[in-house]
Amino acid sequence: MAVKPRSFIDFLKHLGLLAAIGLVVALLFFQVYLPYLTNHGESITVPDVVGMPIDEVPDFLSQRDLRFEVLEDSGFSEDYPPLTILQQEPAAETQVKEGRKIYLTINVVDPPLVPMPNLLASSYTNARLLLRNQGLRVGEITYRPDRAEGTVLEQWFQEHKISAGSMVPKGAAINLVLADGYGDRDFSMPLLKGLTYEDALFKINGSELTLGKITYVPDTAGTPGLVIGQFPDPGNGVQTGDPVDLTVYEGMADSEDPLLDSLNQTLSPNNNR
Repeated sequence: MAVKPRSFIDFLKHLGLLAAIGLVVALLFFQVYLPYLTNHGESITVPDVVGMPIDEVPDFLSQRDLRFEVLEDSGFSEDYPPLTILQQEPAAETQVKEGRKIYLTINVVDPPLVPMPNLLASSYTNARLLLRNQGLRVGEITYRPDRAEGTVLEQWFQEHKISAGSMVPKGAAINLVLADGYGDRDFSMPLLKGLTYEDALFKINGSELTLGKITYVPDTAGTPGLVIGQFPDPGNGVQTGDPVDLTVYEGMADSEDPLLDSLNQTLSPNNNR
């Protein structure tokens, strides 16, 4: 029996059928099999573990089908207790697959040491910025009479003055002494002429003034160490912290006080010119 030859139309029908079958197979593969294989659409919201103690993390994440790894590079923040989670990656609320590994950074027990910056003569704003850049913070602020209002006069760590370059724990509080600009404390300049240098210095300190320039002149009256001139003049208005210049006879006044003798030696003309 002779086989009837297929027409071109039959060929096109078979080709179309094969194409349709291929399309269906492709759709089933990409829309059914592949999503099933990769758990497509099954995601987990990453919980927030920042601030959580490290010993609580394993159970917490395993219950949520997540894994974790602690990074070797630990960090430090004074805002969190030691051995708590400082950072996490991926971040909280991120959608991830089951079994995804969360990378964690731990807050160290002992903070690293950082060098103390030089804040002296800086404005408070600049001092605060310098401290922040070093991972330090401003502690207690006190004020002292000085004409350079708002500038740093002293820097302290705990109970001691601290010099620039000294090592302090990161996150430490640095106490500052700032100049108050005198406020409204005006008063009359006291009389210093006729006093010995030591008595004049005592009176200057007692009036919360500062010692300025000392000019020594030859002793023509046989009274070494006698104050014969001052600026500002007696009775003139001054403010706390103002400098006072003195004119003093050369030589050292006799004294039975060893402390005053030491002061005389330190502040003798040869040491102050």
